[in-house]
Parts: sequence; C-alpha cells; structure tokens
Amino acid sequence: MTPYLPVTPEQISDDALACEREGAAIVHIHARDPKTATPTSDPKVFRAIAERIKSKCKLIVNTTTGGSIGMSVEERIAVVKGLRPELASLNLGSMNFYIPSISSSWKDHFVNTFDTIESFSKVMKECGTKPECEIYDLGMLSNLKYLIDRGMIESPPHLQLVLGVIGGAEANVETASFLRLTASRYFPACTWSICATGRFEFPMITWGILERGNIRVGIEDNIYTSKGVLAKGSSELVAKAVRIIRELGQEPATADEARQILGLKGPDKVDF
Repeated sequence: MTPYLPVTPEQISDDALACEREGAAIVHIHARDPKTATPTSDPKVFRAIAERIKSKCKLIVNTTTGGSIGMSVEERIAVVKGLRPELASLNLGSMNFYIPSISSSWKDHFVNTFDTIESFSKVMKECGTKPECEIYDLGMLSNLKYLIDRGMIESPPHLQLVLGVIGGAEANVETASFLRLTASRYFPACTWSICATGRFEFPMITWGILERGNIRVGIEDNIYTSKGVLAKGSSELVAKAVRIIRELGQEPATADEARQILGLKGPDKVDF
C-alpha cells in the first residue's frame, strides 16, 4: 500500500534505528523475504534484523507471532524459539480480518484457537519472553482472563489494544474506554498500550497518552503522517507521536525504562 515499505533486513533495521532516534523504546518487527517482499517467518531473516538493531542501540525487539494470514502455527512461533526475544505479540482470539484495499482478504480469517494461544504462551514462558497480549475486541479480554485464571499465561499481563480493524472493535473513545476499564477490572496490575488503524491512529494514541497508557504507531497500522501525505517510514510517525506526547507535558520512556515498566528479562538474555 506504500512505496516506503521496508523490505530487506537492512531497510527494516534502519527504520527501527531511526525510530529509536526519534524516541521509540520498542520496535515491533515483521520480517519479509528480501527477494519477493512477502511476509516470512524465517528465523534467519528475523535474526539478521534483530542482531543489527541490538548491535547499534538499546531498543526492545518485539517480534510478531501473528505473522500473516496463511502461515502455520509452527511457522508463526518459530521466531520465539529461535531468538528468545524479550517481548513477542500473542493474539488472544480468532477473528475475521478484512483489509478493503486487498480484495482477496474478504475471505481471510485470523485463527487463534485456545490450543494455539496455550502452546504459544508455553513457548514464551520457556524462553523468558513476555507476551504482548493483542486485544482486538472484548471477547479477547475474556479469553485472556480464562487463560490467566488457569495458569496458562502469567499475571500481570501487558495488553496491546488494537482498534479499527474491520472484524474487530471500532476505533473510538467509547470503545477504547470500555476495553481499558474492563481490562483494569480483570487485571488490576496490568500495563496497556493502544494503537489504531489508518486515520484513527493519532486521535486514539492521543487519548491513550491522556489516559496515562502506552502507545504504538507505525506503518503496519497507518501509512500517512497527515491526510494524503505518505510517511517515508515508521520513524516519521514516531516523531509525530513524540511531539504530541511533549505537547501534553509528558516524556517518552527510554528503552531501559520500558524494560522496568514491563518487567522484561533484559537484552543479555536473548538469543541474538
């Protein structure tokens, strides 16, 4: 959807390093085949990205286990087994996942059964990787509570509220407030972050800042810095988010501060 999509490990890590310079503490990484630009789960590609980032800065590398629609369960979790990152995404339920600009996606269904979630969380626990619990709708908070109550996921969790995906919860203050309040009731000690798709990205992260939460921006979620103006990389979106943070009288956390807030194991205990 944008000519500025980073594809090679060098391009992806360069954009991550630019995000760090603009004030990011964590980078959420999806890898791509350098030749075809299609999403890949190859741990070797992830390793090339992560090692380059780690060699140059203190960023927390947060790897995807969502991958892309059509990847097998084994492919999606391979990066955690191979790299043992500090943080990795963990999707808490199945959903229809529709992207209007990609016509074939009408039939796509993002499958995350209880078996899958349990197996992913088990691998993460064995690797010392903290799950970033991806919440697209209210039912996923209920799923998370069920799994925590049965000891399958450790408490307190870290939540990523993802709003605006067609098939998931709408991106508006009323929905975000309801999800956050429900999360606080289920998990009083949880940490949480918010992101939203497209034109909803900056209004919703502004609400997140005002609510003293954490925020995520990047071209996975939104490709524009303003109406009709394409971001030349995720770093431009980070720079805009940091300007908003500072206008509201706050400061972004450093990577080391974020590690302390989230209770992460530290960069010396990863396998890259």
